[in-house]
Amino acid sequence: MVDANDLPPRSDEEGEVSWDWGKVGKALVECGVNGAQELIEHCKHQLTPTDVGMIIRHWRSRPGAWESGALYFRIRNAQPAAPPDRNWPPPREPPPSPDQQQAETEREMRERLAWKIITQGRKRGKSDEEITALLELRGIDWEGKPIA
Repeated sequence: MVDANDLPPRSDEEGEVSWDWGKVGKALVECGVNGAQELIEHCKHQLTPTDVGMIIRHWRSRPGAWESGALYFRIRNAQPAAPPDRNWPPPREPPPSPDQQQAETEREMRERLAWKIITQGRKRGKSDEEITALLELRGIDWEGKPIA
């Protein structure tokens, strides 16, 4: 006769080992959730470890979409049998790409340069035409936008 302790852990349909409260607690700590044990005690009254585990799995499947606090509140407010991908706050915007960051830096630099040329020109009593000419020498307009 085979002892149940000799069998491999039961896996769910997606291949992950079944959840228990110990695994839930470990996962919550790994996800950076503060108050993991208090959260588990709260959940035990209405959710199963698998319910919570599926919410954690969904959070992990979207890295950077939400902070760990969103995971905490999503679990704390979870309803039994509710789909794990529901009732999340809107995800954060993805960080800008390096090209987007570079473009933003260049835009800010052009705007600062335009402001500097305009303010120094005004202090020196330059006319709008003279300031425009100085800006055009730098290839920018009064708002710091590139000119063609």
